[in-house]
Amino acid sequence: NRIAFPRLRLIRAMSSRDRLTKLASMLDLVRTSGVNVSTTGWESLTIQEGYDVQSIKISRLSNQNGVLPPGWKVGATNEGSQKRLNLQGPFRGPILQRHDILSSPASVSQSAFNLRGVEAEFAVVLNKDLPPRPGGYLDLDELAEAVGGVFPAIEITSTRVDPSTPPPVPPAVGLMMADDGNFGKMVFLPNSGGTGGESGSSIINDTGSEDDGDGIANHLGWDVGTMEWDNVAVTMEVDGKIVASGRGADALGHPLKSLAWLATNLSDAGLGLKKGQVAITGTCTGLSPVHAGGSARAVFEGMGEVLVQLGE
Repeated sequence: NRIAFPRLRLIRAMSSRDRLTKLASMLDLVRTSGVNVSTTGWESLTIQEGYDVQSIKISRLSNQNGVLPPGWKVGATNEGSQKRLNLQGPFRGPILQRHDILSSPASVSQSAFNLRGVEAEFAVVLNKDLPPRPGGYLDLDELAEAVGGVFPAIEITSTRVDPSTPPPVPPAVGLMMADDGNFGKMVFLPNSGGTGGESGSSIINDTGSEDDGDGIANHLGWDVGTMEWDNVAVTMEVDGKIVASGRGADALGHPLKSLAWLATNLSDAGLGLKKGQVAITGTCTGLSPVHAGGSARAVFEGMGEVLVQLGE
């Protein structure tokens, strides 16, 4: 008698690198195709794999245009966010396109991305390189010297992941890292008083229009050495109603500590920060939902207000 064994179908497994490269391509295509990425199949993506996807996209950007990303964001800079996302500390996400950095007041089309919410944050522009080095960057005085200007800002969080897909439990934080840390747009307020230090930035769009990425100019920010920005009171309004408030210290105790975390994390990854890059240092007011057609106003005590209108 012959024993019949089931025939085995041989499938060439996709390598881990190929899989992450595929995800990077899928996320990049969302901006042009409008077809969002489903969470299905990506629920188990690790944070490191998410960072690897970031590196793949940054490498593509550098190879295509010969430039580095305009900046970075830091997220989960308070215990509440870390607990909600089941994280042990902050995370980072790249700002890949300069036209995603707008001056206030700004108008942003809802069709550009899937809207999540708005956060009031401090942004900084670097006036010197912070290259990779052993031990990273822990000296806040050194980091303060590397800041060319401080700017009040609103981060509009977004996702390239299908919003109709039921969110996995626990949250797919690896996919969030791959998705640029849910960065959508940033709107900043220049220092019109002319009393701050020059930002030295050549990558910030000064037009307030998301479609006009060529309006590049240097901007004055506030001088980090003349302000106690950890004590600045910040209020977020959505559609004319106050929905959240906080202080600069709500970003990891001090925005400079957030910058220290970012510089050290990127140093450990062999990336570093470059002169002219922007870093948004974490929310002072939490994440406030906002709908298409709505508006947001972030008021920074003694500095001014950042305004953004969300189109339909």
